[in-house]
Amino acid sequence: MKRNIAIMAGAVLCVSLLSAGACASGLGDELSSTCSSCHSTKRICRFQGVKDAEAWKETVERMIGNGAELSESRVDEVAAYLNGLAPGTGPFCE
Repeated sequence: MKRNIAIMAGAVLCVSLLSAGACASGLGDELSSTCSSCHSTKRICRFQGVKDAEAWKETVERMIGNGAELSESRVDEVAAYLNGLAPGTGPFCE
């Protein structure tokens, strides 16, 4: 039940961000580029549907601490995006 609520919250966030072009391919492409500067995006793909929003938030914060070029102010946005992806989908699994 909690997972369904988290997925719905992520979907709602993405729908509201679509007008700004953030969720469609923009944010995914940006993250794919940012994350792949240090490791394969297949690593992210393996955790889609496994991690919840809080776990993604912790991961994103840790990656920023490791030097990922992403603003701290975007942690929640990125965590919601990653949490909202269905397993095996998005730019990380291509």
